This record gives sequence, C-alpha cells and structure tokens, in this order.
Amino acid sequence: MIFKEYLKKIFKKFNLKIIKTNRKTPNTFTNDKPSLNLISSMIKCNGILHIGAHRGTESSVYNWLNKKVLWVEPNPKIFQDLLDNIRNYYGQEAYNDLLGEKNLDEVDFFLSSNDYASSSVFDFSEKFKNKKNERNIHMIEKIKMKMITLDTMCEKNKLDLSNFDHWVIDTQGSELQILKGAKFNFKFCKSLYIEISTDEIYADNSTKWNELLEFLKKSDFELIDKPTSEHCDVLFIRK
Repeated sequence: MIFKEYLKKIFKKFNLKIIKTNRKTPNTFTNDKPSLNLISSMIKCNGILHIGAHRGTESSVYNWLNKKVLWVEPNPKIFQDLLDNIRNYYGQEAYNDLLGEKNLDEVDFFLSSNDYASSSVFDFSEKFKNKKNERNIHMIEKIKMKMITLDTMCEKNKLDLSNFDHWVIDTQGSELQILKGAKFNFKFCKSLYIEISTDEIYADNSTKWNELLEFLKKSDFELIDKPTSEHCDVLFIRK
C-alpha cells in the first residue's frame, strides 16, 4: 500500500511504534499518493475528527497511527457499517448526525448511486447532470433529516474537541457550512484536510473554492497542498 510504504520511511524519524491489526478494512488512501505534509500532520496530531465518514475506510490507518478518532456520518443506511468497521479499534467512536451551519428540524439529504459516496445536502448541479460521466453517478433517493451544528453535536454528547486537532471534512459541498457552524470548536483545529471543488459539481449554495479559501485565510490557515484536480482534497495548516 502506498500510504503505508510512505509511513514506514518516516516512522524512524518520529520514533513511532507500528501497531499491527488483523482487521482487513479497506482504506481510501490506498490509490492516492499522500503528501508528506499530510502524513506529518496526522502523525503529529493528538486526535482526528473525521466528518463525512462513509463506512470508515480510513479506520485501519488511523488505528495504525495510534490516534483517537471521532467519526461523523449522516447517512442512516450505512451508519451500522461504520460502527462495525471501527468496533475493534480502541479510541474510535462515531455519531450519526447531519452537520451544517444551522440547527434545522428538517432538510433534504440526497443519496447517490455510487455506494452513497457522493451523498449530500445538495443535489448535483445541472452542469454536472448534463456532463458525461463514465460511472453515471446520480442521486437515487431523497430523505428528510435533522441538521445540527458541530457545536450543538459536541454540546449534546458532551464532547471535548481540544485533543482532536486534525480535521478531515469530506461532505460533498457542505464543507464551508460545517466550518461556519463550529464557531466555538473550530479553534481546536490545527490542520485541516478538506474536500474541495473548483468546478460546479453541486447545486448553487454548495461550497465554492474561492469562498472556502478566503474563509480559511481569515481564520489564519495556510494552504499547504494545492488542488490537483477539479474535485480533490487539500491540506490547510493553521499558522
């Protein structure tokens, strides 16, 4: 695995112990070459907050790094799979909440055809729908859900995020809204690995790259790993 090979090369430098496990949970880092900046951020952090967990396929890597993890996944159809995948990993727990900028009793949540991986509070844009995509990704269902802010979730569950300083946000267009709903807790984030779109993939009110960049600059974050495609993950680190 590319990710683990990179880790092995720098483990000696950080004098870290490798924790082996027999659980064979696939991880989403396998097919992508992670940057050394990302690896360094993960190694140095105290804990990880992962919003947009899906089935928790990164759980084995987080466990390998010996990190405590808080997972957040809104989709009730796959939440049990997430719980099953993290069950045997110490220090990993999950919450079935839809996060956003405000507390709302009912919002639309769109479920996507690609194993729910592109599910979002936003439908796909007309531009994306009209664009030819080989996998024919589309929304197959719309359900009603309650939305809460990250601050509300932490208050409700008595969660202290002060030791969860590496954040991963992969929520298909609602990333900026989630950050705006973390007025109290965002101060604990020191590094942020976040999904972005420089093209119009989701509907009008979804996160725009220039708006997210401006928001994070004002929050004293520096862009470390720049976008490599129109839809990818980038790394920010607080100055």
